Amino acid sequence: MLGAGLGLIMRGGATTGGSDMIARMVHKRFQFISTGSFLFAIDCAVVISAGFLIGTSEALYALINIFLSAKVMDTVIVGFSSNKACFVMSARWQEIADRVMRDMDRGVTLLTARGAYTGTERPTLLCVISRSEIMTFKRILHEEDENAFVIIVEAHEAIGDGFSVMEK
Repeated sequence: MLGAGLGLIMRGGATTGGSDMIARMVHKRFQFISTGSFLFAIDCAVVISAGFLIGTSEALYALINIFLSAKVMDTVIVGFSSNKACFVMSARWQEIADRVMRDMDRGVTLLTARGAYTGTERPTLLCVISRSEIMTFKRILHEEDENAFVIIVEAHEAIGDGFSVMEK
C-alpha cells in the first residue's frame, strides 16, 4: 500500500516532502536511476544505521518492506510493462521481417549495426510486440532461422499504432 500510494503521489507530480523529494530531484538529473531505486538506497542507508539500535531482524523486515514498496512505486509510476522490444540479428532477416509483418500484423524496423570485432555491417530487426505474442514470435524465429541472435527486453511503454495512444 505504501508503494502504491507513493507511486500515485509521484505520478501526480507531487512529493510527500521527505526522502522521496530528494529521489525525485536525483531522477530528474540522472534519468537512468529510477525514483524507486534511489528512494530504496536512501531508506536502506537509514534502516541499516538504525539496525544497530532496533535489532537485526527488525531491520531485515524493514528492508524487505522498503524494497517491495520501491518496486510497487516504480510500477505505479512507469506502468506495467506488457510490451517487449525484440532485436533480431540474422542472415535471413528479410524472411523473418516478412513473416512478422504478415503473420503477426506487426511493424518491423530495419536497423544497420556494425560488428565491433569484424567491422562488417549487418541488418538488425527491431519489433515491439505484446507479451501474448512472444510465443508466436519465437515460433517464427525458430522456423525461419533457429540460429538467429535475439534480444528481448522490456518496453516500459509503447505509444503508437497498435499500442497505447499518446496522452496530452
